[in-house]
Amino acid sequence: MVTLQDGERVQRWTRPGAIYTHCLDEQILGADNLFIRAPDSVAGLTQRRLEEVEWLLRLQQQLRGPH
Repeated sequence: MVTLQDGERVQRWTRPGAIYTHCLDEQILGADNLFIRAPDSVAGLTQRRLEEVEWLLRLQQQLRGPH
């Protein structure tokens, strides 16, 4: 469930699966994707996603330990 709260106003959405997957579907794979809307932003977005993946892998390795 996603909750957006702005003072007294609260909105909630329920979507199956991971939020990240939905974001990628809309921003990268959707009909009005980033490549069409803002092609100059693709490099920056790609760099941020690579950094996120690197941090997630580091976290996974810390949780799992050496193998």
